[in-house]
Amino acid sequence: MIMNTQLARSTALALAAWAATLVIAQVRQADAASKRISALACTDLNRATYVDGAVEHDNDEEGESQTTEVACAVPSDSALAHSQVVTLNVYGNEPTGASNWSRACVRDNDTLVAAACGPTKNWGSGTGGVRTVDVSVWQAEPSHYPFVISKLDAGSSGAAYLFGIYVAN
Repeated sequence: MIMNTQLARSTALALAAWAATLVIAQVRQADAASKRISALACTDLNRATYVDGAVEHDNDEEGESQTTEVACAVPSDSALAHSQVVTLNVYGNEPTGASNWSRACVRDNDTLVAAACGPTKNWGSGTGGVRTVDVSVWQAEPSHYPFVISKLDAGSSGAAYLFGIYVAN
């Protein structure tokens, strides 16, 4: 009888440990979050156009290289607070001879002080854009409003494109 009681107790403890492991594993999976933000949700600060789901910026009518800046708001909520973001990737195309960059910024709604921004990250020529933009300014200001500024330079060989951004914790 004593052995059956010990066996039952050991079985109950093993089942409880197994159930706790399942709960912890599900919580850990739920902690990971990410968001993709289309460039169509961004605001052109100068004169870009929206083409096929991307922001396009090309040279002017005379063929002179022009630049523009595009601001993309980043949702910050209980599912993915911007202060918890560790990955910020910006996707686009930089033509040859261009100099495109992106940076993370925040805006405080309580003052008239200008936005605070992190360092710029150059894209590099070709499709793909830039990855791993510094987000320390987001982490330092959890109560501010996050956004990304990207400079698009058409360069000498065609239009620059911003496709979208990706954030994850």
